Amino acid sequence: MSHDAEYVHLYRQMRSKIGTGQWVVGQQVPSLAELKREFGGPSATTIRNAQQMLVDEGMLRIERGRGAFVTAREPSGAIDIAAVLEQARAHLELAQYGLEAQQSQQVLIDLDDPTRPLTRRVLTEALTAWATDRRQTAEAFEDQAEAQEALAQAHEADQLTADIEAAVRG
Repeated sequence: MSHDAEYVHLYRQMRSKIGTGQWVVGQQVPSLAELKREFGGPSATTIRNAQQMLVDEGMLRIERGRGAFVTAREPSGAIDIAAVLEQARAHLELAQYGLEAQQSQQVLIDLDDPTRPLTRRVLTEALTAWATDRRQTAEAFEDQAEAQEALAQAHEADQLTADIEAAVRG
């Protein structure tokens, strides 16, 4: 087996260990001596060349004096960077809204939370029922100012319901 073929073969074996989860992200890979024993005695140069191929793919990081560490289960070229960045942006926006809500005493509700599938329905039905109640209460008031206040509350509940539906539609 030629020297080039040997390090490419070793690279494939090491990549397989990462891809199958035998070596996990964040884990230090075995030392050069341990890799030499595990893979049947390749030279340190062959091992380093195979590791460098994994570094080039973004799957491994080498720290001088510490060793090599798994950084990704798949090569960076196989990752849809735009999708990952978009997902990260969405998470950061949600976190930012959450922080702003905490600072201004607002409540942030995730209408798309799959663990709470009834959130939108419960909110819209409760707001609709409350708006109906406020309208009926307004009709019972003799004091015009109190009736107007109840109608304004009903209108606000209707607007919140409309805002929820608009947010869900996108």
